Amino acid sequence: MGMSGDYKIKTHIKDLILSIIIIYFILIPSKIIPNTPEAPIVYVDTDGSGNYNCDGKNDHIEINQALSFVNSNPDFTTVYLNGSNTYWINDTIYIGSNTILEGDPDAVIKLINHANWGIKYKGLIEAKNNRAKNITIRGFEIDGNCRNQSEGIGNSYYNMINLKESYNVTVNDMYLHDGLGDGIKVFHDYSREYETVPTNINIYNNKIFEIGHDAVWLKHSSNASIYNNDITIKADAAIRLTETMHIKIFNNTITSNNKGYAGIELNKKMTGPVMDDIEIYDNTIYHIRAWGIWVVGYGGYERDKARGVWIHHNTIYDTGTSSSLHEAGGIVVQGFNNTIIENNVIDGNRKYGIAYELYPRYGIPTDKGFVTIVRNNIISNTIPNLPDSGSGWGIKDYDPSNHTFILENNCIYNSAAANYENASSTTDLNVNPLFADVSKRDYHLKSAAGRFSDGQWVLDRKTSLLIDAGNSLSKYSNEPDPNGNRTNIGRYGNTAEASKSVSK
Repeated sequence: MGMSGDYKIKTHIKDLILSIIIIYFILIPSKIIPNTPEAPIVYVDTDGSGNYNCDGKNDHIEINQALSFVNSNPDFTTVYLNGSNTYWINDTIYIGSNTILEGDPDAVIKLINHANWGIKYKGLIEAKNNRAKNITIRGFEIDGNCRNQSEGIGNSYYNMINLKESYNVTVNDMYLHDGLGDGIKVFHDYSREYETVPTNINIYNNKIFEIGHDAVWLKHSSNASIYNNDITIKADAAIRLTETMHIKIFNNTITSNNKGYAGIELNKKMTGPVMDDIEIYDNTIYHIRAWGIWVVGYGGYERDKARGVWIHHNTIYDTGTSSSLHEAGGIVVQGFNNTIIENNVIDGNRKYGIAYELYPRYGIPTDKGFVTIVRNNIISNTIPNLPDSGSGWGIKDYDPSNHTFILENNCIYNSAAANYENASSTTDLNVNPLFADVSKRDYHLKSAAGRFSDGQWVLDRKTSLLIDAGNSLSKYSNEPDPNGNRTNIGRYGNTAEASKSVSK
């Protein structure tokens, strides 16, 4: 018995509907119904191949959808931004706990032209919730597009990575540039919890170019390492710490194009919180508009609330490049106690090599009896600061009634004004250090027994008097033989690159 006409029509209609449904699911944009992700990574792209796909408009929406998916599915850990793509955003990207936001080096998150948020402290990337934990951001680029915004520089608009009250944070292998606000900011405002609960922050292998405020700013944080970063300052500091503990800052290269202020800034203001155990070492800081390292405390706190800063084995040169600022110098301190400055090379800086200076505009500490220990450093070729006639001191103490320098086995040489002002030493040397090549910023000491140069040892005709001239109680075991059983003065003392001792 044959099929009726009505049955055939109904069958054709069903087939047609089924075909339409199949075509619909094949052809509709995957940004509406994403491709099914496979744990543990969710991919974001712009060509339809991602689990979430962007179209160059309000791309924060799809990125946030991907992050929300990961945050809601414990089998997933990572949102990955594929390159080569620019993801244009006009609102904040929110990252939750236990989440990695990663991307290709040529994946760029970029703020749209004329975003006009007009909201201070609103970041391009923020923690989804306060007290978020286990956040990693790595591998991609953020372009703050500052030249196409109406808000002013340095006024807390469009901070790039802005994590409030976050713990266990890692930011690495990023390229951040052209921002109006801070680059990487992790902060726990006005809390003293950091003194007993580590915040655990690692910031490393990043390139940060001309950010509108601090490139890296940690506030009320503890147990952090900031290292192997390449930072060019545009405003304020490259690295800033505010009331922090147990921090290491090392192996960073910091410079500027005659913009900004400090290379590294430590500041303490509040009465209660403690700032302690800050180690700054193996950094190269140069061509800085104001201070190389500025350690400043101001307010009514007790002396030992700001203590324990150890600055060693850094190279600091050509700071104070501004023709108008009074703020200048290699390392300048105010209001910190038991600061140790040792085995640094501080060469060719303006105004001071090292100073204890007072800053009334910020506030002067009310306590007394601050001490700074300066040991085994080379402070050379200090020159005048243009706005400060007659300046150019190797070491100067502006507040000798409330502060004391203890100077041990330094070399202070060729200071334009004087080697010392309100400070003195019985163990310092004031001789030409005999650097290998100042013009090339090679601060190894010349030695007839052997000097490290480009991975090999070379012999000089002359030998520096600073070899084996460091403090007799300082460690020297890392120096190669023969080492005279005593450390060298300068950046390479007690390191594998220390110049060798001549037999006596």
